[in-house]
Amino acid sequence: MIEIQRLPFWPAVRLPYRLARASVQLTVDRALGVQTTLLRNELDTSLDQPADFIHGPVGWTTLWRIFRWLAPTEGDVLYDVGSGNGRPLLVAGRFPFRRLVGIELAKRMHEEAEANLARCRLRGKAPVELINGDALTQPIPDGTSIVFFANPFDGIIFDRFIAHLLADLDQRPRRLRFVYYNPREHAKLEATGRFRLVHRFAGLRPTENWSRMMTTHFYEVLPRPTAD
Repeated sequence: MIEIQRLPFWPAVRLPYRLARASVQLTVDRALGVQTTLLRNELDTSLDQPADFIHGPVGWTTLWRIFRWLAPTEGDVLYDVGSGNGRPLLVAGRFPFRRLVGIELAKRMHEEAEANLARCRLRGKAPVELINGDALTQPIPDGTSIVFFANPFDGIIFDRFIAHLLADLDQRPRRLRFVYYNPREHAKLEATGRFRLVHRFAGLRPTENWSRMMTTHFYEVLPRPTAD
């Protein structure tokens, strides 16, 4: 297959493509009365580089697809790790969760999320709690049944968070699902023997690397094996 970024027309259409996508995101923002689109990320010319360089919000359509596939019930509690300016929580609020919790380390992003939730023209169906804190030390919220993780960090910090999450599950056994957008550390999850990939959405972008970054994995987190 010929990669589109290798074709001669790609440099000419690259920026217009990103401008068009950003325009759609901004249109949804304005309709809802919020500000969640980060143009500095949407138009970043390094979008075909590793995901460490990109920390923009997940697209509105992608978020809708994710939560529709999850089909949450009134018993589910969502924990959004690295909740940014609140876009995933705004979409999740249209579904019948029991509670939504977002944690964000950056104070400015946390404050933006508070403002967006306050002024959104669509009222959510579930109460929302926003935490300005460190996901490595903050206790996992009671009743968490779905963790949403849009690649806010990787490497050793990712390792520590997963250990923190599994320790909580071992102490409080329950059904737990893990949604991983841009799953750069998929191999690490597999290596634990505790994350079973049950579904995936392929990224819908015009280049192979860009599409990989937009992929979403859905995992069931398994209980700790018992000794025979």
